[in-house]
Amino acid sequence: MKESLAIITWIVILTISISWRTTENSLMAHEICQKTFAKTKSIKTLQYEMRKEERIEGNMQVQVSFIKLNRAPYQVYMKQISPKKGLEVLYNEEENDGKALVSTNGFPWMTLKMDPEGLTMRKNQHHTTKDAGFDLVISILEHLFEKYESDLNHMLTMSGEIIYDNQKCHQIVFSNDQFKYFKYEVKGDENILQIARKYKL
Repeated sequence: MKESLAIITWIVILTISISWRTTENSLMAHEICQKTFAKTKSIKTLQYEMRKEERIEGNMQVQVSFIKLNRAPYQVYMKQISPKKGLEVLYNEEENDGKALVSTNGFPWMTLKMDPEGLTMRKNQHHTTKDAGFDLVISILEHLFEKYESDLNHMLTMSGEIIYDNQKCHQIVFSNDQFKYFKYEVKGDENILQIARKYKL
């Protein structure tokens, strides 16, 4: 069975496209989501091409990469297709003291050891090499489902079917009418990654 999960857009609206070989129209939206969450946790390895679009200082940054991932131990290989063609990153949580090996395919023409959560590797992007795969996205969605459990009946709606990656998919819309901004005072030596993980952002 081939499963694919695409997060099309999320903040106020989260659209989840779930691909199944056998369509299960009788399942409610919540049940389909829960089955998808559980199924992603059984995945041991992934290989995919990722197109990432992020708004950085008002401008859309687009990055396309080929990625191989092993979940346990956590290992990631990334080769960038654009904009920095040929840049390679190799990260193994059990090696190199938590550092990633980076080949820039350019100056300084050598393999560098870099902090995957450092400012250099995170320049013009919100997420890190350690966020590859489904786990981060699924953990955020599970948090939202738990937080708004009593309101899911009106937040989740089936929105017909779409074709994604040549597969017929259920389209489920999560409309969070309780989304809001709030002020937060940074404590001690907290950084933005720690705050984001703390609040499942």
